[in-house]
Amino acid sequence: MLLIDTNEPISDIVPLIGQSVELGIQPLNVNGYADYKWAKYDGTEKQVERKTWPELLANVEHVEEQLQRHLTKNPDIELVFMLEGMVIQSEFGTTTLN
Repeated sequence: MLLIDTNEPISDIVPLIGQSVELGIQPLNVNGYADYKWAKYDGTEKQVERKTWPELLANVEHVEEQLQRHLTKNPDIELVFMLEGMVIQSEFGTTTLN
């Protein structure tokens, strides 16, 4: 079962994978976990923290602190950082591609 935090965009996720994977919605972030969590075939757990470029560029320190909290609170759970989207350098600094 794939557990998804209540703050994630459920309407985008369910049509993509909800047909083939059992989904559960829980307040993962409140309990110290990343945005997505599941048990792997060997019984260990994996979690994924998803961020967009605007979130990262707005406050890199906050993202780093959040990742550190996940690693500290759940050191035995593998953590993956997923950065969604792309950015390119432009004459104005950084442009986010959607």
